[in-house]
Amino acid sequence: MTDDFWNARLHVLLDGALQVWRIDAELTRDGAACVLRPTGASAPVFVRRVTHDGDAAYWTVSSESDSALAALLAQPYAGVQGMLRAVRDALDPTANTQRLVVGG
Repeated sequence: MTDDFWNARLHVLLDGALQVWRIDAELTRDGAACVLRPTGASAPVFVRRVTHDGDAAYWTVSSESDSALAALLAQPYAGVQGMLRAVRDALDPTANTQRLVVGG
């Protein structure tokens, strides 16, 4: 599957998560990243699916617009659940801990 396919799926997933979390943020795509810009003074959050030839794909969540720098600074998340938790924490660090079940 292509990067465009995965980026489109990530966009749909994050859009749904924002609705479930009731967080007001603008969601856009910037190249290989999905960008969440929360309403208010919070910094934008960049979410990327990173792949390297032969290696397993992983997710990064950062406030860095530069993808190379973000990959160095951000903690990698092997699964969608960890990535979503990091996005939620970045967008709303004071939110109560809730369980999000991802299924389809």
